[in-house]
Amino acid sequence: MKEALKSVVFYNYANLGDVFCSRGVIDWVVNNVEAQSYKFSHLWSPYVTQDIDNVGFISQKDLPYMVNILKNSKGVPRNKNWEIEDGVLYANVSYMAGSCYFEKETYALILLEALKMELKRLLGINVNAEVKDIVPFINFSRFDMSSVDKYIESAGGKKKVLVCNNNTCSGQAVNFNMDPLIERFSKDKPNVLFFVSNCLDKKIQRENVKYVDEIVPVVPCDLPEISYISTKCDYIFSRGSGPGTYSIVRENMTNGVKFIAFGSSVGASSFGLEKIYENKFYHKSCRVVEDAISFSNSFIQSL
Repeated sequence: MKEALKSVVFYNYANLGDVFCSRGVIDWVVNNVEAQSYKFSHLWSPYVTQDIDNVGFISQKDLPYMVNILKNSKGVPRNKNWEIEDGVLYANVSYMAGSCYFEKETYALILLEALKMELKRLLGINVNAEVKDIVPFINFSRFDMSSVDKYIESAGGKKKVLVCNNNTCSGQAVNFNMDPLIERFSKDKPNVLFFVSNCLDKKIQRENVKYVDEIVPVVPCDLPEISYISTKCDYIFSRGSGPGTYSIVRENMTNGVKFIAFGSSVGASSFGLEKIYENKFYHKSCRVVEDAISFSNSFIQSL
């Protein structure tokens, strides 16, 4: 190692899904790179990362390193390589758009390559991690999931589907209204329980349709709770962003849940894991809800 570290500061000023995808790399560094402290700086509520062991939250305004960068850039510097200043390692764990790693295309491969090359360059550390080693992990025990457990227990052994119907701002999916899909499938399958992540207009009133805000207490951000619900489901329908991204946790790589995505590419909706975990991710670029219904119908009918 070239120099002892006072601290490691991870930073990611992209969307909530990007912050989530950073988790695996952060875990690897904390477990393999010795430092006196570890911190994570992002633009969202500290609630969403409160469970990451030994990693504290630091806001952008309290991070002089980032303030100085932003003063000299036209926007959020996602292309910046990792740096060491005064014994502090500053690790960019965003999508790293525009960097030399961006050609790897999928988030998992971009982060893995940056992890390997930057730690070798700066600290002389040989990283032997694989993509499966940086699949995000959420320590659900650090959140109060009792209301979710209680509701799922009351539902008995019903099959379960999570519908992540949130709109996306990334341009990676068309924001068509998913209500007709929820209406159609919940009517066709009255014995299947449908969890819905967002109420965008009005709630569908059906006994087997449950909106997340009806079972999760008011929290700063319910993405950890939605992720937990996803681990209890058979299928996850999403646009490949937001709550759908938070469902790509380690538990869901080893259980039977399958991901059905309507976004622009399979890589964008799978963290780049579709080649590692076969028969797990299914994708079709859908521009209208009828396309999504047609694509999803065979999966629903199998329940």
